This record gives sequence, structure tokens and C-alpha cells, in this order.
Amino acid sequence: MSLRWKPFYGWWVLLSAATVLMAGFAMAAYALPVFYPELVNAFRWPRASVALGGSLKTLLVGLTAPFNGWIIDRKGAKIILLLGMVTLGVSVALLSGIDSLWQFYVLCFFMGVGGSWVHHLPAQLLVANWFVKRRGLAMGLLTAFSGFGDLLLPVLSALLIRNLGWRDAFLTLPIILIVPFLAVTFVVRNQPQDMGLYPDGALEPAAADPRPPGHRRHTSTGPGGGLSASKAATFWMLAGMLFLSAWAQFSLWQHFPLFLRDEGFSLLVAASLFGFLFLGASIFGRFLGGYWCDKISADYAFCISLAFMGSAVALLFATHSSAIIYLSLVLFGLGYGGSITIRPLLVFEHFGATGVGKLYGVATAMFTSGAFVGPVLAGHIHDRTGSYHLAFLLALLLIGISMVLVMLLKRANPLKAT
Repeated sequence: MSLRWKPFYGWWVLLSAATVLMAGFAMAAYALPVFYPELVNAFRWPRASVALGGSLKTLLVGLTAPFNGWIIDRKGAKIILLLGMVTLGVSVALLSGIDSLWQFYVLCFFMGVGGSWVHHLPAQLLVANWFVKRRGLAMGLLTAFSGFGDLLLPVLSALLIRNLGWRDAFLTLPIILIVPFLAVTFVVRNQPQDMGLYPDGALEPAAADPRPPGHRRHTSTGPGGGLSASKAATFWMLAGMLFLSAWAQFSLWQHFPLFLRDEGFSLLVAASLFGFLFLGASIFGRFLGGYWCDKISADYAFCISLAFMGSAVALLFATHSSAIIYLSLVLFGLGYGGSITIRPLLVFEHFGATGVGKLYGVATAMFTSGAFVGPVLAGHIHDRTGSYHLAFLLALLLIGISMVLVMLLKRANPLKAT
């Protein structure tokens, strides 16, 4: 009898997927805003125009989600992850040579496409194939790993800009994608059956694949598989709330580096505050979001996240002292991180965990549509008024409306988890 312990291969798959999120998704989502001040200074572009590129990138991540899910169902997540890293890396490198706004928008478009392929969706679907009984633990670890990449990428981008200039920084940044590309190429398999294994390292398929809770729930569909009238109203209330809350969230954090530069912080300090305070707090917020959902409900948990973000915005109205700015970044990060974990659970709580792929895709598209509108309008407000004051006020109003909609959702009798 051998005493040697051999870890389940799924953990290596999870680690490989985590490197993709740490480098690829973090680059697609959080590196570009650090370059905004440099682009504004270099080309004298309006802030709204610069933010439009980032918003276009974000919008594409959501709009392509249903199509990406369809491809993954047929071809597996591995090919999507590899294509995403190549597309993203080439797009970021080519940003080093832009001289006009249209070139910036074209490359942001391809950054969005590549970013959608290294997004949480393909990584989570990949890991879900390898874990059933321990799927919650696996997803929690995957999300936590990605959070550390989110934290470090803005600081790395700022260091490259300071030492190399923004053009060479764009050219150099994609080098970090080499490690996850090699990991996915040589380690990742789409499912354990490809290696003669079963999920969770079980010895028998029956032990590895118990029926998930969603199979035992009452479904929310009416005749013919469509939503009933009451459930349709609930869904569009949920989708509208996601649109408004994303508008508020992204209108602020996409402009945090620019706002911090306006407040007198250097680029490196601004990027460090953005990374370590805002995105660092978001890592802890992701764990809190899951804990709140387990203890109360996704509706109440989302309200708590919105309250954290609303309090952060309210503090910025009171004063712009350094201490208040630091506190606001932490509070906003806690709420923002919690919302990342809670969003999919809102859909599951009201519509069950199975057969909701299309609904979740539409909800994601609505969320990213709000994420598209918010930063552009916030930049336009600053271009016209010279201040983010009205943009902050609008974000606070939208957060308040979102909280009201969540409370109305709570009255819609969500499905109870078994």
C-alpha cells in the first residue's frame, strides 16, 4: 500500500484557470483606467472620449457572454481561454502605437472580445466540470485568486508607465500572459472524463455527480418553458436594477485614477490606492458577499453591498481629505466586491439554478450596458463642469433607486434553496 498522496488533477486545472484570471481578466478589466491620465495628457482627448473606449470594452464582455457559453458547451473552455489570451495580448500591445481616437476604439473593441474569453464565465464553467461536491470551495478559491491579480495589475501598469512611458508600458504588459498561456496549453483538460477521471477525484460517477439543488427546486417557467407573467415582471425588475447599479458602480471606479490625480496624487500613488485599497478591499468583499447570502438572502446581501458603496459616495460629498478618500475607496471596494459574488446568486434565488442560462445571459448584458453608459456620462459631466460632483450625486441617486428595486424583488417570493 503506497503512502504517497497525489492531489486530484482538478486542483491543477483550477490553478491554471486562476492564472488566466489573475493576469488576463485583471489586464482586461483594471489596467486600462491607469492609462487614462496619460492618454488625456498626451492627446488632449476629453475624458468622456477616453472612458468610452473602456466602456466599449466592458459592454462587449457582456454582449458576447451568451455566444461564448454556446461555444463552450460545444468545444470546451480551453480553446476559448487560449484565443482570449492571444487576442487580448495583441490588442494591448498594439495600443502602444495609437495616434488617433478611432485606433483606440478599434483596439478597445478587440480588448473587449479577448477580455470576454478570459472572463470569469469560461473559467468558472471549466472549473465546474471538475468539481461537484466541492464546487463552492473551488469557485471561492478561483474568485479569490483573481482578486489578487485585480489588486496588482494597476500597480504594475503604473510602474511600467513611470519607468518606460505609456507606449512601452502597453507593449510590455502582455508578457505576463505567457505563464497562463503555457499553463492552459499543457495542463488544462476540459473535463475529468478526458483523463478517465471523475469530478472531485471520486472513484465512481454516482458518487461524483449528485443531483444539484437546482434539480430539486420548483422551476419558474410556465407552459412551453417560458416565464410566467409574474416571473417575467420579476426578471425585468432584476435586470433594470442590475443596469442602474452597474451605471452607478462603473461611473465611479472607472474614473478613480483620474479623480485621484485631480486630488493631487501622483500616478504611482493613485494606482496603488486604486489597487490596494479599492481592489484589495474588493477581495474581502467577495468573501463577505457569499457569507451574507448564506446567512440571510441574496436580496438583502445585495442591499448591504449597495449600502457600502452609497456610504462611500456620501463621504466624498462631505470632504476630500486624504483620510476620507482612503476610507471611501475601502468602503466602495467592499461593496463592489460583494456585488460580484452576489449577482449570479440573485438570479438563482429567484429563478432556480438550472435552465437559466439565457436569463443569466440577458441579465449580464443588461449589467454591462449600465457599465457602458456610466463611465461615459461621468466623463462628459467632468468635461462640462470640471468636477465629478454631479457624477457622484447621480451615482448616489442610482444606488438609492437600486436598493428600492431590490426590496421590491424581495417581496416577489424568491425560490428557497434546498
